[in-house]
Amino acid sequence: MVIAIVISGISFAAAVVSGVIAARSRRASEEFRAAAEARSRLQVATGSLQLELFLETRSFARRLEHYFRETGEEDFLVTYADHEPGAYHRGGMLLYRILRPLTVGEIIEKQTLAGDLLLDPGLMDMVRFGQAAVEMLTGEELGAGLEGEDVIPGFAMSSCWDIGHERSAIFQRIRGSYLRGGAAALLAPEKGAPEPRRCITHSEFCKLWEGPNKQSKRYVAFNESLEPMKATLHGFNRYQNPILWLRLVGYAYACERFFEQMWRSMFAKRFWQRISNWRQEPVEFGTIGVPVVEMLEDLAAHGEASELNRYIARHARDYVVRFDEIIDSAL
Repeated sequence: MVIAIVISGISFAAAVVSGVIAARSRRASEEFRAAAEARSRLQVATGSLQLELFLETRSFARRLEHYFRETGEEDFLVTYADHEPGAYHRGGMLLYRILRPLTVGEIIEKQTLAGDLLLDPGLMDMVRFGQAAVEMLTGEELGAGLEGEDVIPGFAMSSCWDIGHERSAIFQRIRGSYLRGGAAALLAPEKGAPEPRRCITHSEFCKLWEGPNKQSKRYVAFNESLEPMKATLHGFNRYQNPILWLRLVGYAYACERFFEQMWRSMFAKRFWQRISNWRQEPVEFGTIGVPVVEMLEDLAAHGEASELNRYIARHARDYVVRFDEIIDSAL
């Protein structure tokens, strides 16, 4: 009798344990399937955009260095006067390169759910990059003093273009709302889609820039959105406007940091380790190497440098640290 009871108890306990294991197995299977479906959705939604952002950050950083190498003390970095030769090449192209990473990043953010950040930690790097980029171009952190003063000599957050200002004035920063408006101008509207899912191509940008139909609503809206950016950068010379140059260099540095971090996480760890059986370091994807110190020290290397130019040049290495702090504290 006792033995029968014990056997019955054991059988019951075994059935309970088996049921628990089966339930947990079902839940694990369902969670795995849900995670796989979420990863698939995320890959479809942002996979190509992540690659695009990866390449565009590299493109801007290299283009800004190219301008640094090719322009001298008397050269304007950009011009937007329609009658001047090369107006698009020296202005529109740079503007497109500045805005495109921000536009692509915005599309990725809009298609990313909160839970996606757990599935793909690299998405957090993209969000952090966007925040750091906006701070570099619009914020006040770069203006904090490096020699005990509250702000660096001559820094003014109020020195930014606004409606009614002349294009010929020297501006130190871009308003955040104008920067976001410029980035939004590069969104490509799609019929049937609730929100744009891609950035306009370079050829589409050129067509809108040249405006064969200057009366179209698209052309008018496009140029109204870009006007603050065009006005801020028009006639820009780094020696005459060192604060804006500092911002652009900081943005290029943020692009470099993001590019290299994304390369390590998205390619080196996932791609290389899966296909290679050899124990060796992953191949490099042509690192950028933005010469930040050289680009800032150059401000004091030509003519009669202003006090502000000499200040920034003197603290060129300190600004590398400042750039890192802005990027690391973006979120």
